[in-house]
Amino acid sequence: MTPLEQYQELAKKIGKNQIYFKREDLHKYQSHKGRSIPVMIKHYYDQNKRKFAISSSGNAGLASALYTNDFNSKNSEKIELFPCPSGD
Repeated sequence: MTPLEQYQELAKKIGKNQIYFKREDLHKYQSHKGRSIPVMIKHYYDQNKRKFAISSSGNAGLASALYTNDFNSKNSEKIELFPCPSGD
């Protein structure tokens, strides 16, 4: 669970009564992408897939790498994560 934080000073500066930010950067996998990546990997893991590719070096890539490390630390049957080739 990630906190919802209120920012009064910012709200005042932009002429609003209230403004909130959902702090997804505090999520275990450091992004909102960390909510869907484990679900997707589990779906394919349950179909006996063990190798995964991700075409992101951003939040999805970070969430995937963190989840893969977490998964592999808890399971004897490991999964592998590969970057997609850039096509160059």
